[in-house]
Amino acid sequence: MRQIAADPSRDLRYPGREPDERRPAARAASRHPSESETPGLRSKSRTPRSKSRRPRSKSRGPRGSPSGPRNPRDAPGGLDDGGSSLQDDPRRPASDLARLVEERNQFRDGLDRLTEERSQLRAELARLDEQSQRDGRVLEDYRAVKAQLEQRCKDLKLAGDKAYHAEQLAGQELARLRQELVRRQQEGAQLRLALKEVDQLNNEVARLRRAEEMLGKLQKEVLAGVDRHEPAFDEAVLGAFVAVNGKINALVKYTGAFFKIVGAVPFDTWGPGAMWAGAYNTEVAAVQGKDRRAVKQLLRLVVWHFVGRTLLDRARPFACFGSVLARNLDRDYHSMFEDVATSDAAAKWRAMTAARLLELDDEPCRASIQDFLLAEFAKIMHEHMGHAATPLKELEEWLRSSVFKQLGPVLQSAVALAQLVAKERSGFSLEMPDLTAVGFAKADNDAQMTTRGAPLNIDLGGANDEEGGVVVLVAAPMLIKWGTASGHGQPGSGDVLAKAFVEVVPGTKLPARPGN
Repeated sequence: MRQIAADPSRDLRYPGREPDERRPAARAASRHPSESETPGLRSKSRTPRSKSRRPRSKSRGPRGSPSGPRNPRDAPGGLDDGGSSLQDDPRRPASDLARLVEERNQFRDGLDRLTEERSQLRAELARLDEQSQRDGRVLEDYRAVKAQLEQRCKDLKLAGDKAYHAEQLAGQELARLRQELVRRQQEGAQLRLALKEVDQLNNEVARLRRAEEMLGKLQKEVLAGVDRHEPAFDEAVLGAFVAVNGKINALVKYTGAFFKIVGAVPFDTWGPGAMWAGAYNTEVAAVQGKDRRAVKQLLRLVVWHFVGRTLLDRARPFACFGSVLARNLDRDYHSMFEDVATSDAAAKWRAMTAARLLELDDEPCRASIQDFLLAEFAKIMHEHMGHAATPLKELEEWLRSSVFKQLGPVLQSAVALAQLVAKERSGFSLEMPDLTAVGFAKADNDAQMTTRGAPLNIDLGGANDEEGGVVVLVAAPMLIKWGTASGHGQPGSGDVLAKAFVEVVPGTKLPARPGN
């Protein structure tokens, strides 16, 4: 409905109508003449009473009510009496009459206004009813559209959730791809760095190859221009070999060192790195009984096997010098010459280089080769002689502190032997006789084996004359010289400078075993 704004100038008792003072005065004149004369209804507002009160009549009716008639119409000269009583009543002043007439007029005006407003309200109600019908249809359309929009919103929300989930998956995949990209970039950087290092190494290898070629050419030119070589006599080499045997005598006689090195493990369980294969005859009673003499002889063979593997290896002729330069020369030795065993130039170059290294030998180099040999001997004890439970460092420290007095001279004499043969053009090596091929039998005058220990400086027995018989064990290897003093003819059979020292059982047959 239409809202009517509150106006303070409007009379609240007659809504919708303007105050009487704003209406034209002609309206009052157009009324029926009797309306101006007929007294109107009393106004609910009470006129103020005069301060001078009239005396009340003493005559009263029933209790609680005045004695006279209360309705003015019933009183003589009342409203039904032509209104003369109102005018003639001296008790009512003229102002009260005018006020009552005015109030009646106002009431009628209010009634007219209400009638007019009722018509307006009915018209407005009809209009609103029609509008409400239209609004109902619009509301139905609105509800239908709203339902469609709500369904569309649900569809859009579902699609949004799917899109959000897909976006999350895409974000995770993007993060993974970024991590993969970073990893690939790092790998690429590392690969580029590695390729750069490879290029540098290739350049360095090419430079070293050029240097090797130039060095080889220079060495060949030097060898071709200067071919002066003073070979050592075979007696000198043999003397150095015998000196090593003499130092080993003290080692195997020292009880503390002997038992510590040998340990509680039987020698027949020693590994292949301790000594040559087929070094003793398992059919001999002395060997079966683990004779102490036999164990000492086999310990001598262990020392010789160690010397031959570390110092007299023909593939590493400069290992006995112990310096970094010597190790590099061992590597270059095989790079410059295709076959070091048959090349005369290789023999000449080796001899000249060893002589130069021997001139440069100093105390640090000797200390270095000494440490190297102690570490290698500790490895043999640890890996092949039953000392696996003892740490390598502990074995090495024990060799350095407790046994070095006996083992040190052996190593020094072995280094001297190796350096001597390194500067010779002839090749020297330690070899074992093939006992299996001869059935562990030794002839009286054997070309490779001897029972005489004195010429070899071996104190542990040995006959004064050569004896034949069944070989019990080999205590010292053969010393073989390959080629001539000029380096020619290294392959093939060599000359035996020192025979292998063996112990035999006299006779051609094995003695009977105990209990047989």
